[in-house]
Amino acid sequence: MDMGDGDAMMCNMNMLFTWDTTNLCIVFESWRITGFWSLIWSLVAVAALTAGYEAVREAARRYEARTDNTPSK
Repeated sequence: MDMGDGDAMMCNMNMLFTWDTTNLCIVFESWRITGFWSLIWSLVAVAALTAGYEAVREAARRYEARTDNTPSK
């Protein structure tokens, strides 16, 4: 298995509570925190993704409730 040339930086995999955001990856290796503003934008993006997911779930619940109440023959 090719591990690359060694120039690529590895993600920080520290699982303990820490304030160190050096080389922190979110979701994918390409989504990397490089500074304060990238951390802020990543937090906003994660919150927006979560809100979008919950909106789709709520829409699906309402659709299913509306279609379940139709009278059957």
